Amino acid sequence: MKFTRIELENIFAYVGKVVLDVGETSDERNIVLVWGRNGMGKTSLLNAVKLLFLGAENKRMRSIGFPQRVLAPRQFVLGDGANWSGVINRRAYQQDQDSIARVKVNWETDGNAISAERRWRKHGAGYQESLILFDGEARLTAAAAEERLQDFLPRDFVDFFFFDGEEIKAMAEMAEGRKAVDFDRVLRTSFISELASELSRMARERQRALLEASVRDKLAAVEAEIKKAESTRESAEEYISEREEELIDYRREQSQLQARRDNLRSGASSAEREDLEQRKKQLKDQVSDLAEQICKLVPDVAPMIANPGLVSAALAELNERLSKGGSGEESIVSRIKEALPLWLEEGPPRLEEETRTKLADTLGVRLDSLVDRAPPTGLFASLDPERAVRVREALLRFVGSEQRRAHYQLLVNTYRTRLELGRINEALMELEVGSEATVTEYREITRRLESVQDYIDKINQDIGQQKRRLLDAQTILAKKREEMKGLEKASVRAAADSQDVRYIRRLARSLNDLREDLRREMRERVMELINEKFQILVHDHDFVHTIELDETYTLTFRDRKGRQIGRSSLSSGIKQLAATALLWAMKEVPEHEVPVIIDTPLGRIDRENQENMLLNYYPSLAEQVIVLPTNAEIDERKYELIRSRIAKEYRIRNETGDGASLQVGSLVG
Repeated sequence: MKFTRIELENIFAYVGKVVLDVGETSDERNIVLVWGRNGMGKTSLLNAVKLLFLGAENKRMRSIGFPQRVLAPRQFVLGDGANWSGVINRRAYQQDQDSIARVKVNWETDGNAISAERRWRKHGAGYQESLILFDGEARLTAAAAEERLQDFLPRDFVDFFFFDGEEIKAMAEMAEGRKAVDFDRVLRTSFISELASELSRMARERQRALLEASVRDKLAAVEAEIKKAESTRESAEEYISEREEELIDYRREQSQLQARRDNLRSGASSAEREDLEQRKKQLKDQVSDLAEQICKLVPDVAPMIANPGLVSAALAELNERLSKGGSGEESIVSRIKEALPLWLEEGPPRLEEETRTKLADTLGVRLDSLVDRAPPTGLFASLDPERAVRVREALLRFVGSEQRRAHYQLLVNTYRTRLELGRINEALMELEVGSEATVTEYREITRRLESVQDYIDKINQDIGQQKRRLLDAQTILAKKREEMKGLEKASVRAAADSQDVRYIRRLARSLNDLREDLRREMRERVMELINEKFQILVHDHDFVHTIELDETYTLTFRDRKGRQIGRSSLSSGIKQLAATALLWAMKEVPEHEVPVIIDTPLGRIDRENQENMLLNYYPSLAEQVIVLPTNAEIDERKYELIRSRIAKEYRIRNETGDGASLQVGSLVG
């Protein structure tokens, strides 16, 4: 696998389209240097390539900051304000909210041309992500493209090939707890496991074909329930794990904030503090008692009681409205006009209909002329007079009542008590802290502490709910698995005389044995190479004599006497060199050729070991090594050590932090 071209557009620090042509590398010149000062866009280039292979849903990609926190996918892609700008370049997004962020990589493998492109764009309140992969003439999208991309570089090993030198030491520990099957993929032994699993599946299917339909149906139903319960369990476990990680971050922040707040305290006399604390307790008790009384005595119309001035103003407006148009007179006239036609029809003398109509209209006009119709004004100008009367009667109930005044006074007393409590808190704060500037910071830290505590409480509540969900799923699993055992016994009995099933099972067992032998052989070869490469990389150091690998590829360090060395006893530089040796070995054993991209290439390594890395590691590591240094990491002296191995050089320009571009050229020499 050899990269030929990398395209970035509107992604992370890069605005517009930038292109890295890297196909000129060869066995003699395998290094591409991409120079950039800190904050220019080196990490953006590294992360963009990682994002192509991992996608925005990947949790490792969404882990940012220190202390580390995991963003939701939407936050990661679109940004979350001041802390994270998002995958889509901020400047491009401000200019055009329909702008697309994309990364495209072309490579060659086994003589075939491959290209993969992943895109992101804002869509409604969220985002859309798409992947297209061309494998020769074949065009793959969605799940098919994701699966094929995994064949070229499994997700679990992206960090082994595209990494930050400052963080590579974590690789010395990252293998701990991983399943061996993850390493099978990069060591190209997973096909044996997959074949054995497929044979076992075939054997189960043939067994079931020999069963009665009713038993097969039961097996299918129980399997479906087990699958559902396992999905629920995995979902709950993953949710709990993520929330517990958040909890660790918030508790760390809480501890830091508490320490900072304690440092701001200058101390105060115990007598003054005790007096204020005692008064504070009394006021809190009073507020609690008053709140309880309010809940018991004050009805739903508390806003009316608490705002007598507004009630009086509303009454004045209503009286003004009712004084215009006579209110009652206008209502009476309206009713008489409605009744006139009927009265004229019923009473003597008998009149013709036309005459009655004209007479009713004439009398109605006369009646209207008797009513004062000055146009109403004010807040209630459009309110119907009858409704205005009813509203006024309702408001009058809140005026003049002794009970209402008592309720009002209760609310006022509560408000005043809370104000005094606030003043006591401020006095305590000033007494503890001192200067006004320090008080401001102390107040902000206190508010943040309260917010963090709310987050912690909410997370604990969520974790509790998920733990109950997890327990329910585990109970169902235990029950259904017992049920499955009984059904499988019937299945085994039915297949006891089936020769083909027995043969398939024996073949699957043989493949599993072969897989374990191959794993052991591969692991021993990787361990041998790790020690060989470590000795090449390390300079004048004999604390670590050998490095061992267990079945999960966890690194164990031993001294010359065979005693285990704790990882915490090792320096960051030694851990980085051990992880580098692991990466080198993992590449060579399966001959799995993958380009390597390294940001901050020399990390925390000392000068002598840096020279070893430049002379012995980068020229031999891969057919293609893309290094992202600063001119402080690789100065002119170090540059001369690798000059003959350099195929091409670029430098990053970025004046604003969100406008990165690339130019051909070097920063040294």
